[in-house]
Amino acid sequence: MKNSEFNFKIVGNNIVNSRKRKNLSQRKLAKAVGISPSYLSKIEIGKQTPSLDVFIKILNELNESANFIFSDLLTYNTMQNTYCKKCKIHNLNEKQINAVLELVDEMIKEI
Repeated sequence: MKNSEFNFKIVGNNIVNSRKRKNLSQRKLAKAVGISPSYLSKIEIGKQTPSLDVFIKILNELNESANFIFSDLLTYNTMQNTYCKKCKIHNLNEKQINAVLELVDEMIKEI
């Protein structure tokens, strides 16, 4: 991706994943944010760019950080990379998290 390009489909997909993880329908999230479900749908598929105000309302309703939503697009340093990995772990279910933690424990033993 060129520096001047921005892929809103990736951002929209991250919003969808967060919304589904929280068991929210498009209708319920749209109502909480104060937008129509069709507008939210367009945001989620990358066809519509929300205003900053709407974007912040979406993040607040999902209880997500902008770092999480943009994590796949950011060029970041090691600390931000660590944070983004934590965000991705946040998407996993309990069984998956335990599997990751077991792998980390084994890797630490090898160091």
